[in-house]
Amino acid sequence: ANTATSLNTGAFRLSWNAVSGATSYTIYKNGTLLGTSASTTYTPVSPGTGAKNSYTVMATNGTAASNSDQSAAISSGVFVGTAANDQSGRTVYGQIQVSLIVTGTSVTGCWATYPTSSDSGPINNNAIPQLCSQVLSKQPTSGNVSTITNISGATATSPAFRTSLQSALSQAGL
Repeated sequence: ANTATSLNTGAFRLSWNAVSGATSYTIYKNGTLLGTSASTTYTPVSPGTGAKNSYTVMATNGTAASNSDQSAAISSGVFVGTAANDQSGRTVYGQIQVSLIVTGTSVTGCWATYPTSSDSGPINNNAIPQLCSQVLSKQPTSGNVSTITNISGATATSPAFRTSLQSALSQAGL
């Protein structure tokens, strides 16, 4: 397994390179059989939040003697930040809650829940994808998360996003 891609649904998709002669792939989570796939992707059901898990893949072709060794492990997890109020501390408009996919020490996925109704006030729904894009382009370096928290966007939306983002990063140990 060499990548874990965010699905913006609280889940992620594992993917890997095809192995010549393989008819299916067996996926393991923390050494325990998780499932099989005929393709080079697999979406773990309910990956849980708050912890990284180790995922490996083994190429198979129906003959145990021909199975590959398990792949190098990819460590990935979902981390959900604390919901944060808008810039004025108001909950009347709802809260932003950032979720991250962390693979190894890199943020590989970002999404946020936030109000989408007409009463969402100063939370700028259009800013959320931009803020997540900035998170993915600004990775922490040497344990310094200031590069990732120095994001810009809508005046009222960005502070709430940053607060929840920082919470998710802390949970991930970044």
